[in-house]
Amino acid sequence: MPATKIVVNIPGETPYDVRIGATVLAGLGESVRRLDGVGDAPHLLVLTDSNVGPLYLEEAKSSLKAAGFRVSDIVVPAGEDSKSLAVAGEIWSAMASLGLTRDCAVVALGGGVVGDLAGSSPLPTCGASRLCRCPLRFWPWWIPRSAARPA
Repeated sequence: MPATKIVVNIPGETPYDVRIGATVLAGLGESVRRLDGVGDAPHLLVLTDSNVGPLYLEEAKSSLKAAGFRVSDIVVPAGEDSKSLAVAGEIWSAMASLGLTRDCAVVALGGGVVGDLAGSSPLPTCGASRLCRCPLRFWPWWIPRSAARPA
């Protein structure tokens, strides 16, 4: 069954696409490749949690690699307790160890805490300005960091 595309159009905001379907994860790499500002990143970091990772991480990485991306991953403990400076510091250290630079992009595989961490984690280490959010139910959508940051 092909994915269903829904355009989310919030007044005053940039519209974005949401794709829903059983085969969307297998096409994640090609979907990310087509995203402006993300698709040309040579290195992707997939950030996920200990609940989502065991279920979806390998398939997501496989799809991203098949689309030609170099892929690394970081798995954080599931739950609100991970939304902390300590966990953010661990992510920053891991990103530095991986040699991530400004041309990398972050793929948030999961929602909630993972999305929050992915949206804030790149700034201190590599200045990455590209983020692709992949919540569990909606695959994928992208928010430019400039839209998510107050002026």
